[in-house]
Amino acid sequence: MSVSEQTRNEVWQGFLDAARLGQYYATLSNRHRRNHQRLRFALLVAAAGGISAFLNLLPEDFRWVTEIASALIAVLVIWDLVSDDAKKAAILHTISVECGDLENQWRDLWSAVDQEDSNDAEIRNRIRKLADRTLRVTGRAGDSDIREDPRLNRKSAEIAYKVMTDRYAS
Repeated sequence: MSVSEQTRNEVWQGFLDAARLGQYYATLSNRHRRNHQRLRFALLVAAAGGISAFLNLLPEDFRWVTEIASALIAVLVIWDLVSDDAKKAAILHTISVECGDLENQWRDLWSAVDQEDSNDAEIRNRIRKLADRTLRVTGRAGDSDIREDPRLNRKSAEIAYKVMTDRYAS
């Protein structure tokens, strides 16, 4: 038996999409992680300024630093609560790891397409299972109120397409 061109194309598209998703979610996770690190550094600077003024390490003319540092700390803590970048980075990292696993499963399916004992029904069944898992995995981002970045999505698609065609061009 053999696999139809349509099924073969669906496997390739799924494989390509899994590569895009892995790239996209890893990059988005890193972005949220960096944002959280910047916020923590800003909190550290604000706290250091406030502590210095509080401990009388600053001259009398610079006591205003305490008020500014306190206000800045309050704003940064509120920003941290609203943005929730640490949680988002963790969720996105988990999604990117699972997308890597999905990409491996699509790679295995891509290899199975060329095996003599493969048939359309078997391959289509595996496509459906992988597509369902992909929806469950990526759905976690939406469930966590993580906004999509269309520009990053397009860039990830371009990167994935280049890597995949360079690696698997035939």
